[in-house]
Amino acid sequence: IQTAYDLLKSHEAIDQNWLLPLHSSVPPDQQMRVFLRPPHGVRKVVLATNIAETSITIDDVSFVIDCGRMKENRYEPRRRMESLIEDFCSQANITQRRGRAGRVRNGIAIHLVTSHRFAHLPPQQTPELQRVPLERVVLRAKKLFPESAVADVLAELPEPPTQTAIRSALSVLGSLGAIEKSADGKGSEGRGSDGKGSEELSALGHHLALLPVDVRIGKLIVLGTLLQASEAALTLAAALSVRSPFVAPFGMRSSADESKANWAVGGSDHLAVLRAYSAWEQIPRIRDRADFCQQHFLSSRSLESIAEIKRELADLLWEVGLTKR
Repeated sequence: IQTAYDLLKSHEAIDQNWLLPLHSSVPPDQQMRVFLRPPHGVRKVVLATNIAETSITIDDVSFVIDCGRMKENRYEPRRRMESLIEDFCSQANITQRRGRAGRVRNGIAIHLVTSHRFAHLPPQQTPELQRVPLERVVLRAKKLFPESAVADVLAELPEPPTQTAIRSALSVLGSLGAIEKSADGKGSEGRGSDGKGSEELSALGHHLALLPVDVRIGKLIVLGTLLQASEAALTLAAALSVRSPFVAPFGMRSSADESKANWAVGGSDHLAVLRAYSAWEQIPRIRDRADFCQQHFLSSRSLESIAEIKRELADLLWEVGLTKR
């Protein structure tokens, strides 16, 4: 999107004021501009990720130029890494994008893929359960079916994950101390000779199964609470569950990076978020908070999301018995 933006902004036929990038890192106030109607005779050009595929509808779009590609989170179980990968999308995605044009008038969709390429694209996007980490799924399965092997439980799903992904999740949970060996002496990835699961949830695992966050973040919350540092732990956990509150508007990357560096301690991004959120939280008036965010290149929406998630996590800790009111 940045490359297309740079190429188009110098084009004499395009009004720079109506060349609008649209993706999750664009500040909310700039995102809202895509819904405005341009003056007569001016063409609005929106450069969007697949956020415009289903999440929103811009009703005055007449032309869609679809590159036939997308970015999605994929998990490589052997490397135990989740990455944002760019790849060709599915036939269903292309059909969905076609429908973005002509919502209130006749429209045209141009897809930059050959008919041969389209015919060989997968009909549907890969199910999320087959491309994301399974640690939380494994914990919930073990919580619900403690006497069964996790692999057997998940194999009953309509589109089950791979055995490699399941073993990787069990290994991660074992290293975190959430899964323990059972009495038969098998490891966290094993199975008893009678066919029943040899994995058992530890005390930590039982708590993590109740927390709707990544297991590593959940462990941060639980241990932070036990070490009487729940305030900082909850803030960091909430911040790690949303997009970074630091934003960099187009053309202002250098200033935004400098502002972010001023919040950092020892180069730590986590401490930068913690300090910025703490300063924002202490401002009582909403208008003053908005001015603060604009001055320091912060996203009001992200900070508000952190505050909301932090409250929810605090309530969850109370519900599972880790804290008192």
